[in-house]
Amino acid sequence: MFMTDDEYRPRPIRQDDARAVIGIVARLIGLIAAGQIDSQYVELFRQRGVRDGYLADNTGEHELLQAFSDLIARLRFTLGEYEQMPPQEPFPHS
Repeated sequence: MFMTDDEYRPRPIRQDDARAVIGIVARLIGLIAAGQIDSQYVELFRQRGVRDGYLADNTGEHELLQAFSDLIARLRFTLGEYEQMPPQEPFPHS
């Protein structure tokens, strides 16, 4: 899920903070994809995504990983790694 121009906020994130979040989320993606995080904790992340509105109620682990991957792309965009918001890259199925 990518943001539209009207969803941007006026306060930028610090570059080091964005890089830290990218690293944390990337590690989390890897751990979830490898089955190294207990499913009850993955479910807590999924429920948070539903509550915050970036996941539909009937979504599963793959959609959670896609949402995390999309978050990384948006953060990289804010860091200036892309001239424009990149198209969504489908997260591979395991």
